[in-house]
Amino acid sequence: MLGSKVALGMLLTGLLAAAGCRSDSAQQASQKAQEAADKAEIQAREAEQKAVEAREKAEAKTNEAAGAASQAAEEARRERDEFVAKANDRLRELDQKIAGLEARAKVRTDQATQDALANLRKMRVAANDALEQTRASSQESWNEVKTTFESAFASVQAAFDVLTAKLEKAGDKTR
Repeated sequence: MLGSKVALGMLLTGLLAAAGCRSDSAQQASQKAQEAADKAEIQAREAEQKAVEAREKAEAKTNEAAGAASQAAEEARRERDEFVAKANDRLRELDQKIAGLEARAKVRTDQATQDALANLRKMRVAANDALEQTRASSQESWNEVKTTFESAFASVQAAFDVLTAKLEKAGDKTR
């Protein structure tokens, strides 16, 4: 639309000049048409500049948001990696305690103790499975699988504590 105004103004100017019209009103009309065309061209340039600035501003905000999202994702990965490392340490420590408990329980032949040990081993495997899910979790599912591991670990720890107390109560105080 802007280009058509400019073209119209130039056309009028050219026609009037070509026709040899030198009347004051024709010249004034020609001059007004040229001024309108010039004004329209200036407005078009200003609008184009504003559009360029708005696009650059939007790109900067998009880049800023992408950077923040990338930083958040990296922080979440670090948090997950730290959690997994600490969880592995906790499981290794628990494995040592379970091994000691198994050694103490070998002298006991009652079925309840053996069943409790078997259940403890199953719970330990479940805790490890939950930890594996934590390693493979997405950022969206991280909190859920973290909670699942914590729950599984708490269960195996509680079962270990109960069995330890049972063996100590039965008179086996060796460690």
